Amino acid sequence: MNVINKNNQDKIKRTYISLATLGNSNVGKTNIINNFLGLQFTDKNISTIGIDFKIKNVILENNSKLKVKIWDTAGQERFRSMAFNFLKNIQGILLIYDLTDESSFISIDRWINNLENKLDMKNVPIILVGNKNDKEDERKISYEKGLKYAQKYNFKFFEMSAKTGENVNKAFLTLIHLYYDKNKEEFILENVKENIKEDEKNNNKNSNKKVVKRKCFF
Repeated sequence: MNVINKNNQDKIKRTYISLATLGNSNVGKTNIINNFLGLQFTDKNISTIGIDFKIKNVILENNSKLKVKIWDTAGQERFRSMAFNFLKNIQGILLIYDLTDESSFISIDRWINNLENKLDMKNVPIILVGNKNDKEDERKISYEKGLKYAQKYNFKFFEMSAKTGENVNKAFLTLIHLYYDKNKEEFILENVKENIKEDEKNNNKNSNKKVVKRKCFF
């Protein structure tokens, strides 16, 4: 008599991967996401209200299309509980500080403490990011200090600039592969030969409109 493993039978196959950006207000989370999507950088400090998301299609080495949903979370204290409530559905996190703002680096401890209470950090890859390395004259946190902190938790570490684009793509693609390469069996992907532009065009259309935040309350 054959016994069916119900757990395997009911296992959900993914067609996309969900990533999140976490960090204090004004560390540059939205600009980092926009740079990855090819959208325009802005010097204006426009805080995310609630939770917003954007989508990008990534073509992997095996010519498969992976849809990447990137959640942009609010850094303000009053919205943090909302951000943490949805992390159980996340497959990767960019934990971001502003290397010109020491308080945003100090706050990483609190972000990690909350993460440890909300998810299994062994199974969700996290990359520590020091943003705004284009402002070298205003630097408060050295590269070595950031790297040492990341090594303490066995995180990957990047310094980047949302303004110049340095290391933005590299950090996101590293995060994607940290999860995907270990969990390929979870995904059903479309094999494609042409470049996929549809979602990026939609993002560009949205960026030309008046800013309307998609608020997701969990």
